Amino acid sequence: MASSQWNHLLDSNDPPLDADIPVIRHLISEKQTRLNALNSEIRQLLSERKKIAHCIQRHTAIVAPIRRLPTELLSEIFSFASRLFTRRSILVNEAEEECAPWILGQVCRVWRELALHSPFLWRRIALRIRPGYLTERALSMFEAQVIRSGTATLDIDLRWQDNPATGMALLDLLISHSQRWAAFRMKIESGGAGILPRLRYIHGRIPQLKKFGFSDLTRKYGEDQEEHFLSQAPCLREITLTPRKFVPSEPSGSTPRFHVPWNQITHFSGTFSAKVHLAILAVARNLVDCNLVVRNPLPPPHSTFVVSPRLRRLCISGDSCVLDHITAPSLEELTLHGDDLLIQGLPPLIDRSSCRLTKLVFDGYPLDLSTDLFRSLPCLKYLMFMSSQLPDGFWDAMTLSDGFWDAMTLSDGFWDATTFEDTQSDLCPDLEAITCHWSRIHEEHINPLHAMMRSRNPSSGHGRTLSLRFFYGYHFPEGTEILEFAKDNPQFDVSFVPKKAVSMMY
Repeated sequence: MASSQWNHLLDSNDPPLDADIPVIRHLISEKQTRLNALNSEIRQLLSERKKIAHCIQRHTAIVAPIRRLPTELLSEIFSFASRLFTRRSILVNEAEEECAPWILGQVCRVWRELALHSPFLWRRIALRIRPGYLTERALSMFEAQVIRSGTATLDIDLRWQDNPATGMALLDLLISHSQRWAAFRMKIESGGAGILPRLRYIHGRIPQLKKFGFSDLTRKYGEDQEEHFLSQAPCLREITLTPRKFVPSEPSGSTPRFHVPWNQITHFSGTFSAKVHLAILAVARNLVDCNLVVRNPLPPPHSTFVVSPRLRRLCISGDSCVLDHITAPSLEELTLHGDDLLIQGLPPLIDRSSCRLTKLVFDGYPLDLSTDLFRSLPCLKYLMFMSSQLPDGFWDAMTLSDGFWDAMTLSDGFWDATTFEDTQSDLCPDLEAITCHWSRIHEEHINPLHAMMRSRNPSSGHGRTLSLRFFYGYHFPEGTEILEFAKDNPQFDVSFVPKKAVSMMY
């Protein structure tokens, strides 16, 4: 207070004198009046502050870079968003109006006009067809989407569950525009009766179709059922066939039960028996990229051999027995998936193909691995071991008596054998990168690993730096030997990446 005559009352519970009470009340009234004036002034200042901030925000938006983006660049951004949201919508089952390109038109007038006048934004149709999801309103939205796509080619991705009437109506709508199909993928999870008869109407009406995928194709049809709707597709290059169920027997030498112009196919992915896969490879002579999921091995004895003269990338999941029956002189990349990878057919494949394999990926448990394999791969640049779950003692008993990293064969260690010493016995002299799970490296592996890295450093005169990529799952490998090795040797190219990122690499 301004006066000190009441300080003793402020610091105690003593009652004031009767004569002091009016004076104190007058002081309170004066201060309250001043406080009210200050509050009023503060409210005015806050109101003015809010108006100024709003003005700044509005005017900042005027000079925002996004307003000055060229239409072409904004269209590219819209195209990327459309691909991202369209794929996400089929996975998370979002409402159609919450997905691009619909949501792009809700931002502002300029964006809406651009979206409406960009047919390519509307060309991707992806949805899950099931009862209660594809409503009449949703169907009308997809009809509008097809119309707005104009003359642009269509990229269609359907997941089919049951047979709702609106689903068949949508399929009929899309079939009526089959002349514009560039890609068509369908996965039948349940139902599906009546789909193939409808697809027969596209026969001779798919001049621009480049990619075709169908899951569960042979599920409800007999052996004598043949479909010809793909036989006249002049631009078809990529095909994916993944039936969920198989009939007990397959006609000898047959391909799947519909006619495909295999001589023009460059990319094939399928899930069949080894017998059917070899039959396809025998007629698909122009394959460049092939992904085979092998469900049933070849019945012995089997003397079928096929030559794939242009095959550059091969991925095999399941039984790798088909390696024994393939010759691929142009093969550059090979990926093997499976719990127990029987790779004894790999060296003969490389020997008879005389191929220059540059990338080798093991996604599983590679049995019978030896340095003889790597000596047959002088052009190998990328080596990946994707499995992180291995039995105890795997590295210590990889061959007859020695560990993998320390003694890949009875006399040479893997890391030691890959050390560059300008000799004919060096393994993979052009090796640029090795990828494996960090848990595969233990304390006893550090010294030979260090020697190998040192020998493949440009300072050694080799001229090429080897990159080590160690991937991890949920937890970063803190406090491990390999992490300490990376910290102590910053001159080497050693990095740690999540497994998701590594999976994208192959």
